[in-house]
Amino acid sequence: INVASQDRDPASVLSLYRTLIRVRGRSEALARGALVPLSASSDGVAAYARRLGRSAVVVLVNLQPSASDSITLFAPPGALPAGDWTLRDLLGPGATWSLHVNGDGSGTRTLPRAALAGHTGYYFALSPARSKAQRASTR
Repeated sequence: INVASQDRDPASVLSLYRTLIRVRGRSEALARGALVPLSASSDGVAAYARRLGRSAVVVLVNLQPSASDSITLFAPPGALPAGDWTLRDLLGPGATWSLHVNGDGSGTRTLPRAALAGHTGYYFALSPARSKAQRASTR
């Protein structure tokens, strides 16, 4: 393995690191936010958030070799900004999920079956969820 071969391979570790550096540079929460531990229903999934004010990024890493099976994410009180959010994939056009965070900053969300591939990490920005009226006005 050398830099030249890694440079040509979009699936290489070098390419991944370059992508992560770019994503971190575009997200104040990821670059400067406080580390907030979250919990997942599987011991094989690491979960945390980086939060800066009302801006947050949720990071999920499936440490298992196989895809996850209906993982539930738990945010303790004060972990996330209150409101209705869309979890938007920062690494590409991946899945998006809705997330309701209670007034005390806590929330729970069960991700669909096999939502997290094995040995894979995910970075999700919290984006304000659009209301039904907002969605209808863009049609």
